[in-house]
Amino acid sequence: MFEGYHESLLAAVERAITEGPAMTEDEQADPDISLGAYLRWCARQPATPRDTVELWRSGEFRLDAPLEAR
Repeated sequence: MFEGYHESLLAAVERAITEGPAMTEDEQADPDISLGAYLRWCARQPATPRDTVELWRSGEFRLDAPLEAR
């Protein structure tokens, strides 16, 4: 950590609370950047391994490109 780290972190958190996230809409929707987007992405994935295999066999699920919308 650097000098002033905690002060900078506190200021950023306070700003986020009062002004909202400092991200573009695209960034807010990106599961690699936003926790909320990641949780939404996870919720769209098959619920069980069996569901995953069934969707994969039907061609609706690719391991290299998981479900984008369900």
